[in-house]
Amino acid sequence: MQLKENPDMEITYDEKEYIVYLLNSNAGGQLLKNCFDRAATEDRNRPFLVTPTATAKLYEDARASKTLPNRVLMGENLLGICDIVAPASCSYFTILSDPIERIVSTYVQALSSGVLQEGESIKNWAFRQRDYFLNQLLQTAESCSEPNGDGAAEVEIAIQSHPDESLDVALIGITEWFKLVCNSADMTGCLRALQLAYGLDLSVCIDDFAGLKPAGKDMDPALAQLLEDQTTDGDYKGKTPLEKLKNKLQQDEEISDVMHADSQCYQKVVQTARIEDEEVDKRRRK
Repeated sequence: MQLKENPDMEITYDEKEYIVYLLNSNAGGQLLKNCFDRAATEDRNRPFLVTPTATAKLYEDARASKTLPNRVLMGENLLGICDIVAPASCSYFTILSDPIERIVSTYVQALSSGVLQEGESIKNWAFRQRDYFLNQLLQTAESCSEPNGDGAAEVEIAIQSHPDESLDVALIGITEWFKLVCNSADMTGCLRALQLAYGLDLSVCIDDFAGLKPAGKDMDPALAQLLEDQTTDGDYKGKTPLEKLKNKLQQDEEISDVMHADSQCYQKVVQTARIEDEEVDKRRRK
């Protein structure tokens, strides 16, 4: 990973380097996008958000022009885009969150937005969300170029056919494919590492990251009751509705099996991000 290379040498930055943020849902993406927008002194440093429906077109245009629409890109299923614009300088970074916490938060969002009916359980939602991280990490330029998200479906079939091999590839990729990986539980540390890795001044966002409210605060009472109704079969005394749901999933063996690959990916990110934090501290003391 570039952040760890030649630690004794003076750091230099390529101001033309493409920065590709592989977005994972509910892992601080909106907060980071707002940060980049606020800190940008030029339009090219503002994040260009690639929506799922626009991904295939992005790859098509990149193949034709060998360029990207902006210096900073963010979106799901963007692995492989740097290969297309080579030999231009281009690198990836990503942020992952605890997979159980991601399931809980996306479930709450889906209920709030009406994507889910009130009767669907969080357990069913967890099964629908299986291999989310793993699928992202195994995407290629070819699979991402498929229209209508067909590439992601093909990758999931491959994962189900070869689960152990797929996980091994992803775990290696976490340390080899990314210039930087972050743990969403430490967004302030992620911000520091991003500044060091890319020479960006993101100091304007420090207070935003440090002042994050705990999840579940100010929740709509009706929604809180819906969540409470799913945790009546256990001892969750003194916990918030979100904490209860998290505990419920953690204690479910079927969910543990379904979330095994994503949990392993997350633990690898936690381990790698910890090493990066140590490197950041060393560089800052010089």
